[in-house]
Amino acid sequence: MYGTKRITDVSWYESHPGSPSNSFAPTETQLTAPLIDVGGGASFLVDELINAGYLDLTVLDISAEVLQKLRARLGAPGAAVAFLRQDVTAFQPDRRYALWHDRAVFHFLVQREDRERYVDVLRRALLPNGHVVIATFGPSGPERCSGLATMRYDASALATRVR
Repeated sequence: MYGTKRITDVSWYESHPGSPSNSFAPTETQLTAPLIDVGGGASFLVDELINAGYLDLTVLDISAEVLQKLRARLGAPGAAVAFLRQDVTAFQPDRRYALWHDRAVFHFLVQREDRERYVDVLRRALLPNGHVVIATFGPSGPERCSGLATMRYDASALATRVR
């Protein structure tokens, strides 16, 4: 997508993702805990996390182009961020994370095998008692997003899939 569209032209673009303290508050994740943003792409979440004082950040995305743009946008404050170009379904984590965040990947996994590989990676990457924040389209959400097929979930269906 990022090879053919500007960052602001993909349907999942949001210029202000909201405060991480609102999204992550229930997890009580410490500022020093390792966090991974799966499919972080051009999201401004990592900017917000840096500004909030989180110190151990990883952004994983399949697009080398968007990771380069993110690194350039962040400049010096992004020097401590680990940028990983990987397909999450093939990701071999060499460390574990206290918080796994995904706002724009899981609902694009329309093949059962891809969802199973994702969940396997998630399990290997998450610390014991770690937290998972995944956003997907709800049951009445779109069947396609930026031209790509999507899966839709209610809260219990999503919880069942990622257990």
